[in-house]
Amino acid sequence: MAIKDRYDRYFASGDRPAAPQSQEIATRELTFLLEVVLAEFDGMEGGIWNPTREFVAYAYPSYQGAAPKRDVPEAERPRIIALAGKVSHQCGMDAQRYETKREALILHACPFDRLNP
Repeated sequence: MAIKDRYDRYFASGDRPAAPQSQEIATRELTFLLEVVLAEFDGMEGGIWNPTREFVAYAYPSYQGAAPKRDVPEAERPRIIALAGKVSHQCGMDAQRYETKREALILHACPFDRLNP
């Protein structure tokens, strides 16, 4: 919900690039938005998904590697896409939990009222 709330405030501000302007600018701004929100939650990564363009932005700000991590984990991609597709069709939030011996993966998806970067 924190990502959706920040996105809604960003969209309402009117400071977004004009529609025909570069999708690269929108992606950069949405990635920054994710990094700001997710920086408050150690170990959490997340993204913004669009049914037409799939992953629009992705960030993992607490990643301990040498470079920022902004790629979607390939092992989780099918689960993320399935859940994002489900909530975009149902227009409601949903979550899935997957547990292994070493970790728990919790996916949470929440549709935005409008997403057209």
